[in-house]
Amino acid sequence: MSEAGVQRDSRDPHSGEHRLVTRGDAVTGSFCVMALDDTARMRAAIAVNAGREIGACRRLISAGAIMDEARLADSSVSLRSLL
Repeated sequence: MSEAGVQRDSRDPHSGEHRLVTRGDAVTGSFCVMALDDTARMRAAIAVNAGREIGACRRLISAGAIMDEARLADSSVSLRSLL
């Protein structure tokens, strides 16, 4: 789903608690916030002016990969490398 530069994807984001990881800089207007479940799998993501990020997040959500939070938050690390 996309609205005015905001894109999101989720897989049951309301099941249990989630940790939020922010990637990018909200001040500059291009960032992504991802929700990880208690097993460190990405369950939801929202991107603002970061269309490429949401595509990679969709693949990470579908893959069910266990995320390294520090690497996920580091915008110098390609999200594709986390697959």
